Amino acid sequence: MRILFHTRKRDAPSTQINAPNLARLADVPGVEIDLFGGSFADYDVVLFMGYDPEVARVREENPAALVGIVDPRPFSADHVRRADFVVANGLEMEGWAARHCSNIYVYPIYPRLDAKPRRHQVRDRLVVCYHGNLVHLHTMFPHVSAALEALGETRPVELRAVYNLERLGPPTLDLFDSDRVTLRLLQWSETACQDHFADADI
Repeated sequence: MRILFHTRKRDAPSTQINAPNLARLADVPGVEIDLFGGSFADYDVVLFMGYDPEVARVREENPAALVGIVDPRPFSADHVRRADFVVANGLEMEGWAARHCSNIYVYPIYPRLDAKPRRHQVRDRLVVCYHGNLVHLHTMFPHVSAALEALGETRPVELRAVYNLERLGPPTLDLFDSDRVTLRLLQWSETACQDHFADADI
């Protein structure tokens, strides 16, 4: 089976997480995967990132190919309806995609991390890590914010928020009482989770 993983947005965070994970399909006997290159006509399966699918073009150039959309976005709903399957990164995306496609595979896109055993030590603060985007960071207010502030009554809390800070900027509202929760904003990178989450409590 020959698979093509295609997107024009190679530098997008979701692409940079998905590409190495999908490249591991080459470890399956009988499977070849090509990242980004090649003609659609040369493959049995064509996978697109959700932000730039070209389902109609594959149907024209290679009608026999199966077409999948990885990490679909709401604006790509028409493409999802025409695809053969969806690769969703979690339950929320699966729920959304199910309105448009009946063949959904859930594959969480966690980056591979080097696991290192560590002895838990009680510190003067509780370190909580978040990896996502600015929209979801904003939606922590008021419920998650209140829970973290309640924790902060007994011990200071540091929330490390990793997302594309350079592109999206800092939060536009005060999410926490700074006396109880320190918000540390960190730019996403391929090594961000390894660099910043290794010593997290949560």
